[in-house]
This record gives sequence, structure tokens and C-alpha cells, in this order.
Amino acid sequence: MQSFVKRFEAKYHREPDAFNAYAYDAVIIAAYALRAGDPDRKAVRDALPKLHNIPSVVFGKANFDPATRRVIGVKNINVVVKNDKWAWLESKATVAQK
Repeated sequence: MQSFVKRFEAKYHREPDAFNAYAYDAVIIAAYALRAGDPDRKAVRDALPKLHNIPSVVFGKANFDPATRRVIGVKNINVVVKNDKWAWLESKATVAQK
């Protein structure tokens, strides 16, 4: 992660956000799948579940679940900076209930 952030800041003169990290990972994962199979849609799809421990900024080491076709163990946690500290992002439903 630190290497990614340093390289990103050097090139773009700002800190990366989550979308930058996800996009970077998507390209890395796609490259691994292309190298493992032929450069066509079916070959890439078939290669993903066979790949293991793909280096990932967001996930550490990425592995795919063939049933869900997603990286194993991914969970979204919505946080924001509030009063200079990390805090859980309140959903609209939670705010409406208060």
C-alpha cells in the first residue's frame, strides 16, 4: 500500500482515493488473468478462479470465489472523517430515525 501511495503521489501530486486503488487493482488482476489465459473474454473469466494470491493494494492477496466471481472476503465498511477522526458513515435511514 505504501509503495502504491508514494508512486501515485509522485505522479499525480495528490493522495490516491479508494477509487484510484480499486482501479489500480482491477488492472493488475486483469493483467494476471490475461497472462494466465488467452486474451479473450471467456479465457479471462475462466482464468480468474484459478489465480491465487494476486498482489493487491486493497485486498492484500486476492483470490476469487468461482461461485460469486468476486474476490474472497471483501467487505465494505463505510467511514468518513468527522471532527478529524474516522467515524462510521450513517445511512440516510439511521439519520431519519434520530
